Order: sequence, then C-alpha cells, then structure tokens
Amino acid sequence: MKYLWHFPILIVTFFASIFVIRAWNPFYGMGTGEAMLMIFGGMLLFHLFALIAGFVLIEKTWWRAFVVIAIAMFPAALFSLVEGQNAWHLHYVAVYDRFRDNLASPIPESVEDLEFISLEEKHAPNLSFRFKISPDDLDKIIAAKNFVAIDRTQFPRPDDSFIYPEYLPLKEPTKFYIFEDVDQGYPDEGIGELYTLKVSADRREVIFRRESATYYFYRYWEGEDDYARERKFLRSIGVPKQKVAEHQFVKKPSGEDDAP
Repeated sequence: MKYLWHFPILIVTFFASIFVIRAWNPFYGMGTGEAMLMIFGGMLLFHLFALIAGFVLIEKTWWRAFVVIAIAMFPAALFSLVEGQNAWHLHYVAVYDRFRDNLASPIPESVEDLEFISLEEKHAPNLSFRFKISPDDLDKIIAAKNFVAIDRTQFPRPDDSFIYPEYLPLKEPTKFYIFEDVDQGYPDEGIGELYTLKVSADRREVIFRRESATYYFYRYWEGEDDYARERKFLRSIGVPKQKVAEHQFVKKPSGEDDAP
C-alpha cells in the first residue's frame, strides 16, 4: 500500500480545486463548454501528473506530499491568480476608466469610494457605479455634460426602478439628472444612450447609470416575464407591496407600430 499513500491527498486536492474555482467565480463556464473543458481537463491532467509523481516518490514525507499537492493544485492556483488580477483590475482600474469615459477626465480630486454596483444590487445588466464627490465638482460635471434635472415622474421609462427610494438608496430627498446622447443611438428616432445620476440630499453621494439606446428603442422591458422578475426583485429590497402591485406590464395600445 506504500505506493498508494498519495491517493487520499489527491481526492482532497481535487475537491479543493473545485471549491477554489467556485469560490472565485460561481458562474465560471456557464454557457461555454470550452471553458469548462479547459479548466476541468487541466485539473484532471495535473492530478494525473501528481498521481505519477506519487508513484515515483514512493515513501511518504512532508516534502514529497508538498510536491504532490503543488502539482495537483496548480490549475486552481493559476485560476486564482488570473481571477485575482481581474478583481484588482475591476476595483482599481476599470471603474476609473469608465468614470473618465462617461463623466469627467481627469477625475476630480474630490472623488472617492468609486466602485461598480454589482448585478445583485442593480438587477439590470447596465453600466452603474457609485462614488462620493464634493458638491462643487458635481455641479461642474452636470454643467459640462448638459445633464437636465428631472423628478420621479419624468423618467423616459415611467416605471423606472429609480422611482423607488428603496432601489440603490441614498439620503433622501434624492435628485435626478439625465443626459441623452442621441448621437450614440438612433438620431433619426431621437433615441440615444441614456445617462442618469441619482444624487443624495447633501449632494455628496452619487449613483451613475448608463443605459443603451437599444434598450429604449426596442422597449426591452415590455415583457410579462421581465415584469414578474422585477416585481420579485422589488419585493426583495423592501418596496411596499402596494407599490409592487402597481408595477404591472402594460401592453402597447392596439395599432401602435412596433420598432423595426
């Protein structure tokens, strides 16, 4: 049995590798069989290498066990390195690039706590981030980008999630500003990329959102399934039941032309 001393170690490292990968990215490989094949194929291949190494090393010592573990865990370790680098990029680089691209470059010195808003928080696959800023610098951005102040009744989509104070909450009463970049959308239809700012009462905390012109051109939210998912999400963040009940799918009037 001395040739099989490393079998229990390999069983542990195999499941540990799966745990590490799932911990870094629970959705890794979903919808892409090639990605799953690559990572799990790599795990199996390196566990095979570790198995062979264990047969060669024969006697169990602490350094030989370390060699077996290091070989077996190499794919998971490499995956962790790549995911860690991606996480660092998103937190410390990408969000600052998106601020420069969409609001101001250079970034005002008063901006701090700049971070992306997770999909779990916003429940929509659009570009969103939050930050803190001085009121003076905020006013400069609003003026430079031609943002227009609106209230909760003036959103292009009447039942926009921002009309609910419970959605991405800030100090109330919040104020809203929008800017529609028609040149980046459908100029002939007057529909463009929509930029929205949600600003706290003290004007020091801001949430930025950018939505595609396609979303408004094709009115992608007009689907019963979409509304059902939105109502479920609104209930989960504490929106009163009565308001959730009013969040209903409304069909277009008969005879209204659909978007081409």
